Amino acid sequence: MIKSKVKTVKGLVKQLRAVRDKMNAELEHMTSEQRTAYFQKMREKKKPEQQGV
Repeated sequence: MIKSKVKTVKGLVKQLRAVRDKMNAELEHMTSEQRTAYFQKMREKKKPEQQGV
């Protein structure tokens, strides 16, 4: 087994955990239908940014 060392930007893991925690808090009390609508809204919000790339 080969082990590779991964370099991360300082604070990146902390930022990713903050995003995860925020999403968990928002999704905690949602029904499956509400979660589906939430993720659909997130996808639609991202589409205009990706078209310019």
